[in-house]
Amino acid sequence: MEDKIGSPTPGKYADLIVLDRDIFTCDPIAIKDTQVLGTMINGERKWRAF
Repeated sequence: MEDKIGSPTPGKYADLIVLDRDIFTCDPIAIKDTQVLGTMINGERKWRAF
């Protein structure tokens, strides 16, 4: 599986989410209001709001 997972490089699977804000720089109180805009599992879009 090392050739398919473990790093964000072309040809490897991707699991990720797209958020409406940067949770590392926003006000910590605002994190609870963060909205998910999209999800990707194994490199395939599963859901998106944009």
